[in-house]
Amino acid sequence: MFRKKLLLIKLEIKKCLNKKLFWFVECFGCALAVITSVMTYIKIYIPNQERRLIILEETENRWMMYHEWFENGILEGWLGCNVFLPYNVVFFLLFPLLATVPYGRSLHYELNSGYAKQIFVKCKRSDYFISKYIAVFFSGGIAVGIPLLVGLVTSACCLPAVGTDPLSLRASVAYHNLWSDLYFEKPVLYALIYIMVDFVYGGLFACLALAVSGWCINGFIAVTFPFVLNTAFTKVISINSVNMYSYVAGNFINPAQVDCSHNFMTVVVVAFFMFVICTAIYWINNRKYELFT
Repeated sequence: MFRKKLLLIKLEIKKCLNKKLFWFVECFGCALAVITSVMTYIKIYIPNQERRLIILEETENRWMMYHEWFENGILEGWLGCNVFLPYNVVFFLLFPLLATVPYGRSLHYELNSGYAKQIFVKCKRSDYFISKYIAVFFSGGIAVGIPLLVGLVTSACCLPAVGTDPLSLRASVAYHNLWSDLYFEKPVLYALIYIMVDFVYGGLFACLALAVSGWCINGFIAVTFPFVLNTAFTKVISINSVNMYSYVAGNFINPAQVDCSHNFMTVVVVAFFMFVICTAIYWINNRKYELFT
């Protein structure tokens, strides 16, 4: 029985990986990540190194000038933390949409096309919906996680793996922010932890699209629902409640942590409630249509 469920999950993930939309999203995200690292190297790192050589060539007041120079760190060229170029804003603004586009509407399509009925002949309906839920979660996580990972590798090829010096005033993360000690001292570990956080939230946004797909007229509404909801919720909360601002997922999924005051418990609590809400809507929707046996 367990082996059959595992085969269903593999089948669902394989269907996602075979979709052109999935690879379009991956290419788009990876392009933003690579461009961020390359542009940082060209526009920031090279001029900074040229400044260092000028300082070293000075015979008078060399050491005083050298103390004004700071090394560029790996996170400055990473898509997740680069705030000097517009690509970080674009990626995390579209974050919910990038997570849902690859596979978020798959259930809506398969139920309406009759494909799901063919699956029901060969397996239990509950197994199908559970495997679909798991596959959609992983599709959303991979869709946003891979570009961030590619961006980290690209940045490592362009910039030294050192933390950003707080005296340089180039840090996007303040000392009171989440995992700020890792940001300054162990930047690679900071990036990897935040990639895992974004993987989870990417999966949850994709599951939200899956959950509401049964209530939507077409798949387009289901795919765009998390993006519209996140954008509207962020705007409303930012205007009406400063105290609730740190509980908006759209704010703290950005590793740059601009204008955020959340902590680890906030990340866990919001993820838990998103999971419960997505699961509840998904279960109610399928009960509504009497799809579970």
